[in-house]
Parts: sequence; C-alpha cells; structure tokens
Amino acid sequence: MNNMSKTSLCAVIAAFLVGSSMPATAFASDYEPGFRWNRAMDWTPGTVPNSTAGNPSPDQNGNPVWFYGYTTGGQLGSENPWYAQNLSPLVWDDDWRGSTSGGVWARGYNGPEGDNVDTNPPIAKWAITHDLSKETFSAAYIPVAEWRNPVGDGAIVNVGGSLLLTWEGMYTENAPAGTVDVAVARMDASTGFAELLYSTTLTNPAEGGELLWPGISDAPPVEIRNAWGATGVRMDEGDTLRFTLRLRGDEADPALWALLDDQSTSITLTSVVPEPEQFILLTLGLGVLAMRLRRRNGLTNRAGR
Repeated sequence: MNNMSKTSLCAVIAAFLVGSSMPATAFASDYEPGFRWNRAMDWTPGTVPNSTAGNPSPDQNGNPVWFYGYTTGGQLGSENPWYAQNLSPLVWDDDWRGSTSGGVWARGYNGPEGDNVDTNPPIAKWAITHDLSKETFSAAYIPVAEWRNPVGDGAIVNVGGSLLLTWEGMYTENAPAGTVDVAVARMDASTGFAELLYSTTLTNPAEGGELLWPGISDAPPVEIRNAWGATGVRMDEGDTLRFTLRLRGDEADPALWALLDDQSTSITLTSVVPEPEQFILLTLGLGVLAMRLRRRNGLTNRAGR
C-alpha cells in the first residue's frame, strides 16, 4: 500500500470514528464529558401564568431538558407503580398561594394570591411536593420531575448525591406515619420500560407526636436525608430520568404533605459511546476499502511489469 493509500485509509477511519461517536440528536454537540445537570442550578421560571410555556425548561446550554409533570398510580411494588405512568404537564403559577417563593409549576392556577385548592401538586426550585390534604382535592395526583436526555444515543451518565425528605402538616398531636415512597427511575424510550435506579420507603420520624410546621410554628424540621447514586447509566435517544415521591394513604384531615428536596442530586455526563451497529458498519466499510485498495495495487503492479 502506497503512502497515498495509507493516508486515505487513515482519513476514512478517523472520519467514521468521529461520526459514529456523535449522537443523532441536534443538541449532541453542545455537551462534553464532565457536563453536569442539576435541577436547582438549571431552574428557570415559567413565563406565562396558567400555561405550559417554558415546560420543559432549559439547562445551562439552553436546551429543553427539565419536564415538570404529574401522574397517578400505585405505590412501590404494585402492578401499576406511579413512576412508570404517563405524565401530564404542570402549568406555571407565578404567585403560589401569595408566597415569595418565586413561583412553582403546578397542576392548576387559581390566580394571583389564590389558594391551592385543586392545583396541587407543586414543583418548586428546591422541592417536589405531594399533598394528601383533604381540602386541596389533590391526593391522587403525584409530582414527577423528569430529565430528558439531550445528548442522544450512547450517553453514559453518573447520577446521584442525596435526597432530603421532609414531612409537614397541621398536626399538633398524634402525627401519622406519613409513609412515603421515593423513586428515581430510568425510562427506556424504545421499550417503555421503567428501570428503578433508586427507591426507598420512609415513615415520619415524629409519628404519634407533635408534627410539623406550620401546625406548630416553631417546630424543628421532621426530615430524613439519604445518600444514593448510580454510575454508568446508559441513556439513549428519548430516554429520561424521573425523580418523584408518593405519600401512601388517602386524603388527610388535618392537612399532611411531604417534600422531596433534590437540589443535592446531579447528573454528570461521563462519555458517549458508539452504537454496536456502528462498529459493524465500520468493519464492513474497512473491509470494502481494503478490497478496493488491494485491487488498485494489483492493477498498478501489473501495469508496471
């Protein structure tokens, strides 16, 4: 093989390898290994009250990644676990209960300084909340914050950190168990399968006693923090990660709700790997190229005799 042929072969190989390692999505070139997503860090308020405009919201590269939704379904271990169900989008509430929270994504919007009747669950910058309070008519609706893979096929990520679960309500005695299921799941777009990366079931540490702000204004937080992590998680085109909690039980009176603070959890891109089919195509392509080069060299040798 002459120098020109060797150069051509190397160029073809290099071009194919570069092309094969790049995902198909339009956003793939925006990301390099080490890029980190964090929901609180990426948080972007909505723009239009009572609208899904801005949902999904962008990451630091400006691509739509964080989807805020709600669903229904059974508890962990059931035949229809909530985290695996279809999601409906939340709308923007710029003045959640007249607070200074800066707004939340919620199931509905009751106007400026409106109450939260029939509008839960909310997802705020710092927490995802499921509410069993009888007066809000929201027990059946469960919040889900979903990260939508913008990198494309073969994105390998590490995900984890810590999750802080807090119980709140109006109890001043005989606080309930407040059993909560927490789940982080990978949704496979090609199969619809929900793979649990992390799950736990926790109960209120103050069960039977005095529960919770705002029932007792100076009560200390009732909370549990769990460290967790999953490494080498493969995310292909259309795959998502879901972060969610679900209080077990029916509508509660007095009011009861739980908050999942996920600001200490991040998703980090570690690498992007080619599809197995691309390696097959590479092998076939190199075989064809080698045959052509051998044929060319043979013709050249015969011509030089």
